[in-house]
Amino acid sequence: MARRRILVVLAGATLALGLTGYALPHRSAEGAPDKNSGRRTIVLLDVNRVYKENSRFKAAMVRLQAEVNKAEAEVKRQKEKVRAERNEVEKLPGGSDERNKKEDLANRLEAAIAAQVQVQKKAFIREEAEIYQKTYHELTSQVEAYARANGIEVVLRTSRTTADVSKPDDVLREINQSIVWSVVDVDITSIIIERLNRRADASAEDSK
Repeated sequence: MARRRILVVLAGATLALGLTGYALPHRSAEGAPDKNSGRRTIVLLDVNRVYKENSRFKAAMVRLQAEVNKAEAEVKRQKEKVRAERNEVEKLPGGSDERNKKEDLANRLEAAIAAQVQVQKKAFIREEAEIYQKTYHELTSQVEAYARANGIEVVLRTSRTTADVSKPDDVLREINQSIVWSVVDVDITSIIIERLNRRADASAEDSK
């Protein structure tokens, strides 16, 4: 009876391996896996790392940050102008027509600046989203090309980053990952990063 239970467990384990999508390697007469006949049909990709090490994405984000800094500097200049205008208003007699006019002007300028900030903020958020989306499309294109060329059927998202214990949300994300453990050779992150950066370098050379 005990032997039968063991065989049932082993059969279940074999079935589970098959369901994960890993092609079971052919074994030689000695029982060792034949490296030429076995292949993995499920691999892992650390998407966050791809973004961090993607040269084209990083360059786009640097350009966007420069635009943000320029806009912030202009808003600061305009606010200082309004502040100077209000200082001049304080020197005028209370209730005078001139004071009322200057106060109204300062209020309208402040409202215009606030509206401008909101418009720019939405534009920058949209531009950032477009950069992320464009990068993701480039990423998935490279992943698909590599997967088709290598007989890979599924690419799962993973993260190799160790959570910062001072950030509970990071710890929860690490704990809630679908992938608990895998062998290193199923991770294609470095390969995809290299392909993306090589393509970016080629595009930069062509644009010169």
